[in-house]
Amino acid sequence: MVSSTVERVRAVVEPVVAAADLDLYDVELAGGTLRVLVDAAGGVDLAVLGAVTRAVSEALDADDP
Repeated sequence: MVSSTVERVRAVVEPVVAAADLDLYDVELAGGTLRVLVDAAGGVDLAVLGAVTRAVSEALDADDP
């Protein structure tokens, strides 16, 4: 069940992360905590991280995987 949920979350967030010119490194679900790990060549600054966090949150709220 967890792996299917992770795959559904990955499908929702991957285009959002790619639109921000970031790489989706991993999606982890442990207990009630969802982690979406991103990276970019040269790193990710806090402004970009904040913007992609909001965008991912909105996408997950809209799709509700």
